[in-house]
Amino acid sequence: QRLKLTQKETQDVLERLVQDGWIAEEEKGIYFFDTRGLAELQGYLRDQYGDAIKECTICLDIVTMGEYCELGNCPVRLHKYCADTQFRESK
Repeated sequence: QRLKLTQKETQDVLERLVQDGWIAEEEKGIYFFDTRGLAELQGYLRDQYGDAIKECTICLDIVTMGEYCELGNCPVRLHKYCADTQFRESK
């Protein structure tokens, strides 16, 4: 049976998930997994979504938002931190 939440209850749950580090809010109403959420759910996400999951080319962890090659068919995805570190070290 589905749990029915009011708009206020839904907002309260989202705020709690943000406070606890499971998700983060990029801008009003746009949420994504934060570090904790990705770390805890990484195995499940890989099992459920397989090839749809993008990995950082440097650290091999899941990338949800990050840097990517502007060439259309380039598979490279990088966390911003990994890209900054890599390109700073290669200068």
